[in-house]
Amino acid sequence: MFSMLDIYELFDNIFEEEYCIIRPSVYNINGTYEKGSDIDILCRDREELGNKIESCIRGNCPYKRFISPLEKLHIDIYDFDNVFELKFDIMDNFSSYKNVIIKDSFMDRILRLREFNGFVFIPNVYDDIILRLIEFYEHPNKEKHILYVNNKLKDLDKNLFNSLLEEFTNIR
Repeated sequence: MFSMLDIYELFDNIFEEEYCIIRPSVYNINGTYEKGSDIDILCRDREELGNKIESCIRGNCPYKRFISPLEKLHIDIYDFDNVFELKFDIMDNFSSYKNVIIKDSFMDRILRLREFNGFVFIPNVYDDIILRLIEFYEHPNKEKHILYVNNKLKDLDKNLFNSLLEEFTNIR
């Protein structure tokens, strides 16, 4: 693990923002991250959050900010040799998902019920599992998501899970 950027300080600086890290696994609690990884973030306003993140990294490392073809805001961080370090993949809606219909109210639910893990805000366990199942439907080659879902569901109320899945998506 290598960290050119103090990710812990960055997330501390955006603590008051309405965001949630989805599929949080690329960083450690001490603020290091895997070089070449990305951090997927749901938020209320991608431009506002992007501006806050940009203000934290400006002057510390080279970066590029752009809107992807899938309408996500990307902030790509590079080392001083112009080698890719880390991507912030920021979205404020689910329009990038093409294989699953997701109600806008699911974003509201995720942000309202998010939990602080001592480092960042993450989805509650049910929302996390739904997001990973959606990711699997979007990218069936990412079997790690369906394995994660199946493992987590062992300890949860399956009726509640199915009810939420039906309420917020077209997955049956």
